[in-house]
Amino acid sequence: RTRVIDALLGHLRNEGVGSDTTFHALHVLDGYVFGYSWQAVGYADFDQVMKAGEAVLASLSPGELPHLLEHADQHSNDTPEGDGFTFGLDLLLDGLKPS
Repeated sequence: RTRVIDALLGHLRNEGVGSDTTFHALHVLDGYVFGYSWQAVGYADFDQVMKAGEAVLASLSPGELPHLLEHADQHSNDTPEGDGFTFGLDLLLDGLKPS
């Protein structure tokens, strides 16, 4: 783990990312990778989360939260193509600029 952290820090610095930005970037990237991984391997009880989510959605008014309900529908019926992990990682990495 320490070698992975050192390599990531080295890559950022070698690409011209400043030390202050690198400091924060490490924590953001680390949190993103671990958070996504925990979610992907079922860190939470999926069935329990789905039941709770369904109860919340059933209590919502479509007129009040149309965007949230559209998003929830995408999870169930019309999931966009692509890999969410890669999409998010690209967003994070594209935001890191040499200083």
